[in-house]
Amino acid sequence: DDEDRILESKIEAFQEKLGFSREPMMVHRYDSLSLLNQVVFSKDRPRSRLAQEYREIVREISARNWKDRDGALEYIRRAGRRWQTFHLNRQGSDGVLEYIHQANRRWQWIEDDSILTRGQMLQNIEKAHSDDGDVLFRLAELREDDGQPESAALLINQAIGAGYDQPDAYLKRSRIRAENNDPFGASEDAWCVLNFSRVDPPMIRESIRRLTRLEACIPKDIVESTAVISLGLDDKLWLADTFNRFREDVPIAVALWEEILDVSDLSAGQHAHAKNCLGLSYMGLGRCSDARWMFRSEGQGIDELSIADAFNYGMAMWGAKRTVETDTFERVVELDRANGRQHESPNYLQCMAIAYWATGDNGAAIDYVERAQQAVSGIRGGTEFSCWRYLQVSAESFEADLGEIRALIDGGCSRLPGFMTETDGGVAEA
Repeated sequence: DDEDRILESKIEAFQEKLGFSREPMMVHRYDSLSLLNQVVFSKDRPRSRLAQEYREIVREISARNWKDRDGALEYIRRAGRRWQTFHLNRQGSDGVLEYIHQANRRWQWIEDDSILTRGQMLQNIEKAHSDDGDVLFRLAELREDDGQPESAALLINQAIGAGYDQPDAYLKRSRIRAENNDPFGASEDAWCVLNFSRVDPPMIRESIRRLTRLEACIPKDIVESTAVISLGLDDKLWLADTFNRFREDVPIAVALWEEILDVSDLSAGQHAHAKNCLGLSYMGLGRCSDARWMFRSEGQGIDELSIADAFNYGMAMWGAKRTVETDTFERVVELDRANGRQHESPNYLQCMAIAYWATGDNGAAIDYVERAQQAVSGIRGGTEFSCWRYLQVSAESFEADLGEIRALIDGGCSRLPGFMTETDGGVAEA
């Protein structure tokens, strides 16, 4: 009983002293002295409601104790999520507002429960933990999210100086330096990431892309970097796949696929996938003579090729010899007709336009060009893989390639496809 409001007044004093505006968090109990002879329930049953309630109280108390390292990190974590939610709220859409409403119900603002403002708390944390690299780096992330790149860069420098020697610190500093027109510093930090032995594949990808954009790397050096060498096979396959499309990335893809194909324990499926991707990358670089052997094995007949391998082999032979060999494209047309012309992707339709032209069926070729034009109109602002260049291109560039193919069909000659040469003024021979 609390008829004299003793407990209630204590709770009110507790809330006032700590600046805690919400109702007290509750921990349920069970009245039995026999519990003294049992294991610590919340420790033995970490997924129980009681254990969760205790953990939530620990987090609530810790988040207000900015002098404690764990409390500082917990406050930063919560402040980041709430600040992101606040900025989303400013967008004003109904969906976002509903998200904000639900999020704020789950995550009460710390400012509402604390005597100190968010800014004051973060300043106090920075001063109290000026020699803790982990805390400084988390503060830097928060500053970057708040749109303060200069402050974030300064904190990252301090974090690294305080011992936070981790790839994510160098990657973030590389990003900030690139955005602030410091290409040398950005590339230097990107290389630092690749010198670590345990790096998440997406971080490796971002570092490599920054180096390629800054023209600060040699593909062989990338493949032989500590971070790439340390990856497992599945991660290497994933990484290589992400570099297989755009022009500036293709040299990296070639180096990665060549290294992967040297691995002896590839499964049959992995080997076939790697060969095909390497062939596509060779084509994107204009290395048609190398590419053709990726699509057709030694001793394999044309009639044994799949529709994709037959088409790519035919294109590689065209690029290598500068003449169109119709037998391979006849295999493509045969398989297309057998499939009932069910595929409608822009890339497939574009490929079929070339295949039918190569076999002399200009009517069907024009039909495929027009269908490809209709299909690509639905991806405005997106990208598509173009067999005219063997690269991923914008929808507008894809349409330009279709125009080249139509000119090829209508006039019997055209500039050679982009994957063969960008400077050669020669014509295609059929």
